Amino acid sequence: MAKKYIIDTDIGDDIDDAFAIAQAIDYGLEIIGVTTVFKNVLERTQIARKLLKLFNRSDIPVFCGLGEGLNGKLRTNERLCQWTEDLPEYAAEQDKDGALAVDFLIESAAKYKDELVIMAIGPLTNIATAIKRAPEVMKGVGKVLLMGGDYSRQYCEWNIICDLEASNVVFSSECPLVCVGYDVTVQTRMSQSEEKRVLETDCNNEERAYLKELYTLWRKDRPETVRLELHDPLTVYYEVNPSAFSMKEGKILLETSGTLTRGMTLDADVFDRRKGGKKILFAESADILLFKKQFFEITCLINSDGNNR
Repeated sequence: MAKKYIIDTDIGDDIDDAFAIAQAIDYGLEIIGVTTVFKNVLERTQIARKLLKLFNRSDIPVFCGLGEGLNGKLRTNERLCQWTEDLPEYAAEQDKDGALAVDFLIESAAKYKDELVIMAIGPLTNIATAIKRAPEVMKGVGKVLLMGGDYSRQYCEWNIICDLEASNVVFSSECPLVCVGYDVTVQTRMSQSEEKRVLETDCNNEERAYLKELYTLWRKDRPETVRLELHDPLTVYYEVNPSAFSMKEGKILLETSGTLTRGMTLDADVFDRRKGGKKILFAESADILLFKKQFFEITCLINSDGNNR
């Protein structure tokens, strides 16, 4: 049974979203669409379309999603750090209706059922809205593969906390949920030498040059001590090579009310079994060395000796 993939992304801030989309293409995953989410979704949609065009995958539709969180409080018009002057060329009339992304999620879930994998590599606003509108349809998907949460430490992870109301909908739903949390993805942090290899690579094709440009724009205003962490590519890698991951099934509570703990993903067996929790599958560890080797060779086109392929 061939899986179909939707990538739900907040591309345009951190660079790892763009790398994750490129990686999914490189590995030949059958991507049926991309949906954008969180704040300036118009620019995110344009960046995604440009990236797909350069990869000769303009056949993959990109749907502009919901910029505001479920509580309606998120700003939506901040300029993204990866904005470039040519992006308006990639605008479309449909981008005025963010609900189209939610429609696409629901329609795809109804059509493909358990063949569909939704790769959630941004806040969960689109997916939560789809669940609220069509819970019976959405619970039939193969899984929501989430880069989000932290399952071994006390940490409030970004994709969860950005729209906690949406996260709570997803973690309270019947959708099958597989999570690669921050406690594992943070181990992908690039060293200075690894980052130098990518930024100094001579790109012989325009799609890799665009990835390098996005990386450079991301790096521009950040302190030297800040390193790229490949959160989203590691999550995509789970679909490529699940044997590289050690997974655990557990019941997880999402803390929504605490002053210091708001946004934490907590083990129900440790904190309060009476509250139940959502049964999910989450990563305890991953073969980071193997992942990085293949990431550099396949997505960055850099051999282990540091030379271009």
